Amino acid sequence: MKNIVIFNQGYLPATSYGGPVVSITNIVTELNENFNFYIICTAYELDGINQLPDIILDKWNSGNNGEQILYLSHVNNNFSFIKKSLFQIESIDLIYVNSFFNAKQLFYGYKVSKAFNCPFIIAPRGELEENALKIKSYKKKPYVFIMKRILNKNVYYQSTSELEGNNIMKILDVKNFNVLDLPNLPSIPQSINISKYNKKSNEIKMCFISRIQVKKNLVFALECLYKVSSEIKITFDIYGTIENEAYWKQCLKLIDKMPSNVIVNYNGVVSRDKIFETFSRYDLFFFPTLSENYGHVIGEALYASCPILISDQTPWTDINDTYGGRAYSLDGKNKFVDYIEEIAMSSLTSMNIIKNSAKKFVVNKSDIENKKNKYIKIFNELMI
Repeated sequence: MKNIVIFNQGYLPATSYGGPVVSITNIVTELNENFNFYIICTAYELDGINQLPDIILDKWNSGNNGEQILYLSHVNNNFSFIKKSLFQIESIDLIYVNSFFNAKQLFYGYKVSKAFNCPFIIAPRGELEENALKIKSYKKKPYVFIMKRILNKNVYYQSTSELEGNNIMKILDVKNFNVLDLPNLPSIPQSINISKYNKKSNEIKMCFISRIQVKKNLVFALECLYKVSSEIKITFDIYGTIENEAYWKQCLKLIDKMPSNVIVNYNGVVSRDKIFETFSRYDLFFFPTLSENYGHVIGEALYASCPILISDQTPWTDINDTYGGRAYSLDGKNKFVDYIEEIAMSSLTSMNIIKNSAKKFVVNKSDIENKKNKYIKIFNELMI
């Protein structure tokens, strides 16, 4: 089989990197019978301090899905060591970098592709979307300017949607034949341990599961809770890595001033093996994100039969055609508040209909076999 080397900042068993790790895990899980995968990542959580458990530093480790993983220590996180480690592999047929704005791994991937004379794919993962580019734009604009001049015409870019493809071509001056139409592969649970579900009228249990940073828009969610009727009892559980301490302090100020009918809890990070079970306990996943090119966590909520309340800045806006949730513009909070109240007032019978609709929607949308075949076809064409 052909050998594919993937560069990603972190990888399992890390818990703090969010969607990018899920994207890579799903590629490996679904395509491991067609390709050999070699993952190169750091040996630490996102903070760069906490070392991952049960790994061997700076050597190839076997993953749960047949992949080989090189967990780099701080000392050996350099191109010379990576190149030396890759010589242990019989052949390198494709390089895949899971980020555009991670300069270090982009440099490694580009240099390796040159050294081994193989195709090079960059997956921006929504980093070039309008709202994403606005965050720290003073850093991103000069970076884009420089990279457009360094990367040559033989670089390919993964587009997971028509919108992302257009952004890649526009912002990076890339021709359409260098843009690969490869939609995200969804997280599909083998089975879900679901606790007995119950629902009381005028009560709602909501969750927010994501990294805590500006882009995920937790402040907006908390501000909406202030506007919900005082007659409704709300439990809002927050899960995720605190990536931006200053932003989390803004959230804490809002949490401290919540009205008496609202209880907000911070519950740390959900492990990957508990994500579906966790979602199954809630009436609603509230995620008014500023931008997602996919949003694995949205699909995971739906697979767990948890209705969603999200912004319209994701590819999941067709949820509005079902009973399984809503996607609204971030121009105002009233629609979000109204939907929270609607779910809160729903009976157990109504909620079961809504939950079933959520699950049915994502199953129909996933289309996993066609997506897998696209990856297999395009990867094989590049590696001829």
